[in-house]
Amino acid sequence: MLLNFFASWCVPCVIEHPQLMKMMRDGVAVLGVAYKDKPEDSLGFLRRHGNPFAKLGVDQPGRVAIDYGLYGVPETYLIDKGGIIRWRWAGPITEEILAQQINPLLKRFA
Repeated sequence: MLLNFFASWCVPCVIEHPQLMKMMRDGVAVLGVAYKDKPEDSLGFLRRHGNPFAKLGVDQPGRVAIDYGLYGVPETYLIDKGGIIRWRWAGPITEEILAQQINPLLKRFA
């Protein structure tokens, strides 16, 4: 599964959003965490751009992000079935990152 930290105020999050939507359409479980964002703003973002997340959490104070060692948003983690973080990407996911890094890792660890 993928865990994606995002925010409504994050411009790079808008850039990566089509890739998250593609993964959702391809059956990849993507969990979203709204980072330092008001719940209503996060939901508005998802209404405007589409909701790729199987589940959505809110980390308004940023404590969960600290536990993960978040650098900033967007940031994405691939977590295997045993709960081990196998991959981390700070920055927007592009088509190239999806094809060259995420897809091979999903085949291996998902």
